[in-house]
Amino acid sequence: MRNLYLTLFLLFVLSQLSAQDCVINLPENAGWVGTTKHPVGEYHGKNESVTITKTAENEFEVSDIAGGTFRLFDTGKDITATITMDCGGIGETTFETEFGPFTIHGGSWDKNTQTLTIRWSNPFNKLTDRVSIITIKK
Repeated sequence: MRNLYLTLFLLFVLSQLSAQDCVINLPENAGWVGTTKHPVGEYHGKNESVTITKTAENEFEVSDIAGGTFRLFDTGKDITATITMDCGGIGETTFETEFGPFTIHGGSWDKNTQTLTIRWSNPFNKLTDRVSIITIKK
């Protein structure tokens, strides 16, 4: 019975350590540039004033997850969204915008290259399989 308690205790400790290892910290005070790629690879938008603000642990508000795409429609508008991240990447979510439903399909943060990649779609405007690449200004 003692071995069972010891095993459970060790599993608990390991779970706590791995949870702490998965805390994501995006640089908030950096200047960010967002660009968006079409499925075929060409760029289709740019926003040189993206901001990222931490709203909770592993949760961030990104001022323009579409990387300037909707500025091309002469709206001057950005798509602000809250993303949730963990060691597995960015969680999937769908929300309403003035441009119709918008879905974040996932993504990742590469701390070595300081690059946030967000996969998204906006079917109402026939924008599918888009990828926003948000990097720190150098």
